[in-house]
Amino acid sequence: MKTNTMFLSKIPQIFSYDELLTIIKQEVEVLPSIQFIMNQKDNDNNIAILKFKKKEEALRVEKKIKSTKIFNRKLNVQDYKPSKKSFTKNNSQNVKNTKTHLQRDANTKDKNFLDHERSKKKKKFVSGVKITNKIFDHAKITETADLVKEKSSKAPIKPKHQLFCNNKKKK
Repeated sequence: MKTNTMFLSKIPQIFSYDELLTIIKQEVEVLPSIQFIMNQKDNDNNIAILKFKKKEEALRVEKKIKSTKIFNRKLNVQDYKPSKKSFTKNNSQNVKNTKTHLQRDANTKDKNFLDHERSKKKKKFVSGVKITNKIFDHAKITETADLVKEKSSKAPIKPKHQLFCNNKKKK
């Protein structure tokens, strides 16, 4: 019987030997002989050659490998190459400008966020108790006179103008 070889030339350095074995074990009963060959032209490209006894097994494994999420994800990352246009003199300046622009945005966002946090601390109220100091470690808590009256006499508080009117009548 002739051995059927399958070239995974489109998978440069994606799967390790162990990863390939685990994928193949799911599909094939008898494990094939696996060889990793380095390309002479590109040192980055490893090609896996799998030798199967049955052609069906080779096709099944090839389908399985190409359908894995890892294969697609890693292949997309490796295939991406920036266009040559982006390295011209004109565009390199544009890239610099966008970087500074992005940095400026980031700085203003941080500044705005800090200002927002500071304003929160200044205007913080906890259940009718005012926190007047900016720093919470040394917070001075002041209760208003209205709250003290409310605690002592559990009756509803009258508006201030009515209180003054009543005082005048009693005198």
